[in-house]
Amino acid sequence: MNNQYVKYTIVFLEIILLFSLVVCLLRFSSPPADEDTGSDITDVPIDEPLPDDNTAENPDSTPSEDEEPPVDDTPTEDTTPTPEVIDFSTLSYVAFGDSITYGSGITTPYPTLISNALGLASFTNKAVSGATFCTNTLNRICMTDRILAYTEQADIISLMLGVNDYLVDLPLGTFGDTTHDTIYGSLYLIAEHLTSTQNDAFIFFMTPYKCKFGTMIYKDDNNVGYNLEDVANAVKEVAAFYDIPVLDMFNEGKFELEMYNYGSDGLHPSQEFTNTYTAPQIEAFIRQNYSNKR
Repeated sequence: MNNQYVKYTIVFLEIILLFSLVVCLLRFSSPPADEDTGSDITDVPIDEPLPDDNTAENPDSTPSEDEEPPVDDTPTEDTTPTPEVIDFSTLSYVAFGDSITYGSGITTPYPTLISNALGLASFTNKAVSGATFCTNTLNRICMTDRILAYTEQADIISLMLGVNDYLVDLPLGTFGDTTHDTIYGSLYLIAEHLTSTQNDAFIFFMTPYKCKFGTMIYKDDNNVGYNLEDVANAVKEVAAFYDIPVLDMFNEGKFELEMYNYGSDGLHPSQEFTNTYTAPQIEAFIRQNYSNKR
């Protein structure tokens, strides 16, 4: 009887042990769906980065490669300096030159037009038809000598000269000349005199226009071997040495229009050309550069 009882007890324990083993295997091989696994990212693939907060909340907030970034339309502060307003009504102007400045063949030369446009207090046209830089034996006025004799004070002084020296074969000279026998030497004397006696003036030089005289045109060499561009370069070279502004009429004066379209003599600007081109160009140059005077 006792043996039979022990046998049944052993079988019963074996059944309980087997059942416990089965339960344990099922539990570890397939955890319940509602069991907390301790992780908040079980549904995110392990090889993909987590989205940031902004993208998760608004997936359209990041522009694609084809989209332009948003434009910042915030107004910016204008730092452009305000141009100086100059009162020309108290200023005086003196113009030195030849027939182009004098106004041969027209009634109102450019110094008059400029004075009216700027509202100057006064102006004096010291130009003489036929005048040259150089001294000569041709009964032409040597403008250099007249400028050296000028001692009055002016606020604006301009010089436009050289075409007659070219036409009558007066010497060009070289940089470093110091006498009125050459164009270079005359330019030296004029620049030296004006910059030392007119300290408060706005002084500027102008190169001669491209022009023609009979069959001779500005790019032709004259009888002593230079052309009108050489004169223009001499003006610019000496002026640069003295820090004198230059209005380059040779390259910017548009006188080719006058030679071929207005029917003038090819040397002297007509009134229409003077009104339309010469005077406005010089006026603009004065307005733009007066405040930067030496």
